[in-house]
Amino acid sequence: VYARARRPKQDLRMVAGRRVLRAVLLLAGLRERGARAYLSAMCTATSPDAPRIVTFFLGTYGNTEPTDAPGELVVSLANGEEVVTSFDGWCDGGGVAMAGTRDQYRSSLVDAQPFGNASRACGAKLVPGHSELGVIVGRRHEITCYSQHSQAVTLPDGGMGSWGFAAAEAVPQNCAFSAWTSGYPAELTYWFHATVIGLHAGSYRVWTRDVSARIAPADEYCTTCGLQSLRDPAPLHSPCSMGVAVSSGEPKAALVPIPVADGGSPCDTRPEVDFATVPFECRGTVSGHLCNATCDPGYTPAGDLVCEDGEWVGGFRCSPQQGCPRPDAPGVTNDLLKGLEVFGITKATAEGCGLLTPPGTSCRILCDEAGNNQWGFGSIVCDADTSTWAPQFDDGQTPECYTASALGPVLDEPLHLTHDAPVLSYVKDNEASKPDIGARAVWTAPPELTLHPDFGIPVGYSAITRYEFEVAPAGSLYCPPLLTGDVPARGAVCTGALPGVEYNVSVRAVSGQGPTAWTSANYTRELSPPPSPPSPPPPPRPPPSPPPSPPPPSPPPSPPNPPSE
Repeated sequence: VYARARRPKQDLRMVAGRRVLRAVLLLAGLRERGARAYLSAMCTATSPDAPRIVTFFLGTYGNTEPTDAPGELVVSLANGEEVVTSFDGWCDGGGVAMAGTRDQYRSSLVDAQPFGNASRACGAKLVPGHSELGVIVGRRHEITCYSQHSQAVTLPDGGMGSWGFAAAEAVPQNCAFSAWTSGYPAELTYWFHATVIGLHAGSYRVWTRDVSARIAPADEYCTTCGLQSLRDPAPLHSPCSMGVAVSSGEPKAALVPIPVADGGSPCDTRPEVDFATVPFECRGTVSGHLCNATCDPGYTPAGDLVCEDGEWVGGFRCSPQQGCPRPDAPGVTNDLLKGLEVFGITKATAEGCGLLTPPGTSCRILCDEAGNNQWGFGSIVCDADTSTWAPQFDDGQTPECYTASALGPVLDEPLHLTHDAPVLSYVKDNEASKPDIGARAVWTAPPELTLHPDFGIPVGYSAITRYEFEVAPAGSLYCPPLLTGDVPARGAVCTGALPGVEYNVSVRAVSGQGPTAWTSANYTRELSPPPSPPSPPPPPRPPPSPPPSPPPPSPPPSPPNPPSE
């Protein structure tokens, strides 16, 4: 029940005009029942309470309650692999203003505000398959929403998609359909969500496929189709146009920075970057936050600026030269590689290997190991003069890709070898996660080189693409996979350790040559949650009441009436 304020007297023609407008919008809304709706906003949410887990939220409009969750979300990693996740469901968007602020979007996601049903809000949904990790979005989650890239320069994309950026808190958080063509504000009514496990903070290529008409790409909106044309697709920014091209079937991807909390210590200070402006909001951020620094005029950003366990990493740089898009991008010409077909890249000796690698940075190559049964090793470098990829000579070796079926014990065709197992140094309490104690697993990567068994020369392994964990007993302590070959300097954080339980934690590496053997260590939680604060003392008793006052003395009796005469 809502209280209605008394409306001042207005011109009757103005009131009638508004009634006509509402009637037209209602008719258009009825026309939209069962019709197409289009992607209008994209946000992500991540929390230090659930390390390496991020949920994507795709917002849209419409009056008809969804009957299913549409299609799949695809996240392309720098190493060339694709993480495909089905949408888990939908939740009530609460009718928040489509062009709302970050705080308004948070209320929409967590509580279905301002007009929705809180029991059907995204904040009431648990992490799929891991209910012990809590809800997919809550008040401790970092929420990021996306719009067009704000840099004055045009970032190179290599034909991989359109760059987006994290919208500032006070600006509109949507990327399309802010209003009707009449100017009447549009409302966000539904969120579709997909949770991805194992990502680390960084920039990713993201798109949807096989989606229903509820989150169709916004750039396919028909502006001449009767009543449907009453919506204005503006501002029509990335990532709202992502999907699959109807004509070619190729992805229409968004290139966006994705924060992913990892449970480490926060970054208490702002990072310092030459030729850049760093926002004050980057101070005191959670581990896994991406800082949106802006390069000075004439300088181009490349790499990511990531808070990792109290330190700023990611190889972010502002340079006069442009960085290098991924070597497997469809619009990239790798003439200096002389026919070497690189499937993906990963960190070599320096950080920054990703969607846009800074000039002068060397990266390990990955070959098309899954599709063409290939493997390979070696490094390439983003040439600072040409902003293209060139071979990097490591220990006298050039980067090479080999076909597994052609392997043999000859000098130019090294053996197809599986890595040694990583060395798990220890598992201990993660003090950064107080009072919700988790565990921190610290390990070292397997060696990248070994000696050829016949010739005694160094031979490189194929690059590692991920690390996987197992925990026994299962059910409380959970260690998500790490979908990168880069080992965090201070290890990876697990969550949910119970006191008094001895766990056995195992880790293995995975590359195109297959998984390594497991290596393990035992762990028992040592720290206890802080004691509950003592109960406040009872309030002092009030002073005793004063004794009651004695009753006043009775008045003397009246004299008797004189006798009548």
